[in-house]
Amino acid sequence: MNKKMFILYAIPFILLLFFSTAFSGERPKEFRGLKWGTHVSQISGLVLKDENKAESKKTYLRPADSLKVGRAQVDVIEYIFVKDQLAWVIMRFEDYAQYLILKSLLVDLYGPPDREEKIKEQTHYDWYTDNDNEGNLTLFWMDELGIRAGSFHMKWKGALKKDSGL
Repeated sequence: MNKKMFILYAIPFILLLFFSTAFSGERPKEFRGLKWGTHVSQISGLVLKDENKAESKKTYLRPADSLKVGRAQVDVIEYIFVKDQLAWVIMRFEDYAQYLILKSLLVDLYGPPDREEKIKEQTHYDWYTDNDNEGNLTLFWMDELGIRAGSFHMKWKGALKKDSGL
């Protein structure tokens, strides 16, 4: 094999190796020290916001929580429990600058999104996990009909699977 052919094949291989090690693919196994599946009774400072009995789902707030996420400032953080186990965390915000900060943070931590979807004035970025003990991530922004809002979701994959007991 001549030098040019070797270089032609070696460079993409080296880049692939770099990117596969630079972004390990590991997704969050917890949020602020709370592991997915933690029972609601083990978490102090929760205040019930909403309950959906049909889905065995309850949404809580923690008023003492810092609303800083990395360098971003969110307006509210909601903890969703399914059958009293932590299954989902949603951070909501209305400032586009915070959306851009969160997007940059997620790309730095997890690499390019696994899926990007733009429909009209709505944008979704998704980072998926293959592991049941980690969380899928979704960053969402909407600027439509005078509504400007964003959210960042961390959803425990183990709670999403059929027959997971949740």
